Amino acid sequence: EQPPGRYAAGEESALADWVGGGRGLPAFRPDKTVPLSVRRRPALVQNAETMAQLALVARHGADWFRTAGLPDAPGTTLVTLCGGLPHPGVVEVELGTPLGAVLELGGWSGRPQGVLLGGYGGAFLSGDHLDVAYAPAPLAARGAAVGAGIVGVVPEGACGVAETARIVAYLAGQSAGQCGPCTFGLPALAEDLALLTRGGADRRLLERLDLRLGLVEGRGACRLPDGAVRLVRSALAAFADDVAAHARRRPCPAWNRQALFPAPAPGPAPLPPRPGAGR
Repeated sequence: EQPPGRYAAGEESALADWVGGGRGLPAFRPDKTVPLSVRRRPALVQNAETMAQLALVARHGADWFRTAGLPDAPGTTLVTLCGGLPHPGVVEVELGTPLGAVLELGGWSGRPQGVLLGGYGGAFLSGDHLDVAYAPAPLAARGAAVGAGIVGVVPEGACGVAETARIVAYLAGQSAGQCGPCTFGLPALAEDLALLTRGGADRRLLERLDLRLGLVEGRGACRLPDGAVRLVRSALAAFADDVAAHARRRPCPAWNRQALFPAPAPGPAPLPPRPGAGR
């Protein structure tokens, strides 16, 4: 058996729910220090990269591990390079490597229009930020994060507005259906962005979009709505010139080109409880 193939099903509390016989739905956890549980027993959810790093520290020691990276962010990390790069793929980099040098590993040179950091719940930075160190604290100071380890390029000539609209439309279809911000808020954001993309904005669209972003943020049962809000706000800033042109009903020529960041096909609906769940 596999968990439901939906975006929100990968959240740690949703995984714990599924392992315990549930439908793979995220739980409302305002306090993340509260331990997860599976059938009333404490559960730890970690990714494979973290466990691999722990094994290396156990074998070679902490001093060896700290020979790479930064004092406050030691070691290396895996990065998935995607978007408009000549050579997409997975690379390993030292934490603290300049963002521009990370892009060069994917064959990129020059200044991109924007860079997506952290995946579909992450943030866009404009191409002026290639000097930032790829590590948690320096990225946080620019409003971004390592997140899921995704680094994607939006080259000059592409449409960052359209890319954002497609991602948000995908996220809107991945709701667990447990709360209003996902069920109603994300589709509303996707609708506004679709209008903006094709140059169909009314005079109040940007004002309405800003209002909706504020209503969605911080009100979801999980972090899916917050990630979508962060992505949209960062795109409005990183692609400000294109946003203004689209809002004037003058979309850039690339608005309907093939997606740089294609969304996977929607997964199946959450599974019903399995026989014997909760025993």
